[in-house]
Amino acid sequence: MKLYERKVVPVDVLNVKSRDIHFSTDFPDWASLIINDDTSAEIVIYPTDSTTGLYTLKLLAKSKISGLFDLEELRVQVNSKNVGFTSEGDVSYNQWNNSWLGTFLLKETGWCYHADLGWCYLQANADESGAWIWLKGWEWLWTEPSIWNGSEGYMYSTNLRDWIYFRKDSADNSRQIYNFSQKKWVKY
Repeated sequence: MKLYERKVVPVDVLNVKSRDIHFSTDFPDWASLIINDDTSAEIVIYPTDSTTGLYTLKLLAKSKISGLFDLEELRVQVNSKNVGFTSEGDVSYNQWNNSWLGTFLLKETGWCYHADLGWCYLQANADESGAWIWLKGWEWLWTEPSIWNGSEGYMYSTNLRDWIYFRKDSADNSRQIYNFSQKKWVKY
């Protein structure tokens, strides 16, 4: 899975909040112009998996009264950062991958089919120390290699604000989660 960092680029424009100034942009959909309350502006850049390459972002600031304008061009090189789900550091889309996280089939959208968890949305930590997993009915869960063995282990639930333990029952192959808050096993 490829991971991209969110970047913020300050924009220097006098009287950014003035009603006299009109801004127009020629940005990809993963970049936006934000006008802040403190009369400053910034370009927020948050690429997605399909955006690797060199881009030119154009920002036009034009005075409605005087007609004076300033065109700024920002060249952005988007490189991916490999995320360490596998020993090679990267995973392949649309084919089975094995790692500390287990066996899973990852889609370019971030959705994946995990052999034990089923369908989930997967997002690695920026520092490669763990992963966020969204499971229907459980919402966001976090785990890392020291507490997850590939098919079972501990996960922190943001919804419960507590730890859970996931496993597959060997008798009937059902997915089970131990809810520490309720002190009981529930089928997932």
